[in-house]
Amino acid sequence: MIVVASTRTRRRVAPPKPFRSRTAIDSRLVAALLVAAYRTVASETVRLRLDGVDLADVAAGHRQRLDTVFASVARAISPAHPADEA
Repeated sequence: MIVVASTRTRRRVAPPKPFRSRTAIDSRLVAALLVAAYRTVASETVRLRLDGVDLADVAAGHRQRLDTVFASVARAISPAHPADEA
């Protein structure tokens, strides 16, 4: 136990837990990568739509870009991703 003293009280506090190394990729990092990937595609889709590109063309391109960026994120977080074998 660690004793913490202040001007008012003195109390016992449990020691901090030891650091555990992570063997898997941090889920917060994966979430951030997915959000960044989607945001990039969404920004491009909005830009195309504002430029007056046909909605059907924008939708098809949007879906293709999403597939591409999500496959890239999957390859980045998993070295044995099935897309690498195809």
